Amino acid sequence: MTEIKYIVGDLFEAISGNDKRIVIPHIVNSVGGWGSGFVLPLAKHFPMSEQEYRKWYKDGEIESYGDIVPFQLGKVQFVYGGRCITIANMVGQEGTGLGIDGRPPIRYSALAECMQEVAENARVRRAEIHAPKFGSGLSGGDWSFIEELIKECWCDCDIPVTIYSLEEAPIVIALDPNDLDFKPNFGQGGQQPIDIDADLLGIKTPDSQDVS
Repeated sequence: MTEIKYIVGDLFEAISGNDKRIVIPHIVNSVGGWGSGFVLPLAKHFPMSEQEYRKWYKDGEIESYGDIVPFQLGKVQFVYGGRCITIANMVGQEGTGLGIDGRPPIRYSALAECMQEVAENARVRRAEIHAPKFGSGLSGGDWSFIEELIKECWCDCDIPVTIYSLEEAPIVIALDPNDLDFKPNFGQGGQQPIDIDADLLGIKTPDSQDVS
């Protein structure tokens, strides 16, 4: 059993020059749409990933490793990306955007099927999995649940897994009152004390509460 390795940074920079076998799985939708999110840099680095996906959608099926794979939820298209890299287009999203009932487009059962197919491909090829933090962005999924799927489908099969994110930790500025440019003169020469709003300065006081 392996553990998920998390990296804040660019996936494509990280794998450039890597001579290990790598599978890059990501989620695609069931309506042939390819125009936002992770697919944009993916297509820039591996144009065949988009070209083959659009062809798969247009033709309605593809031949993969001797089998005919229909274009539908729960199916995966493996695209050769050159060197030792394979892109896995996982159809785990139904349409785009929220449904009329407010339901997000991700389909967990379809995604789980796709991930099992990716696991089999990675095991046969003895490949590592390097992926974006898929499913929790445009697909509207719950990352904590997807993380459990990753552990069950990939890590439990002893497949090395690295997840990439471009998110950065928030910047916290600690304000020391001694660094203020002014020194209020309280009660001298008839001057009135200056009331500084701690909330405006971002300073937590015992009486303040975070209601966000």
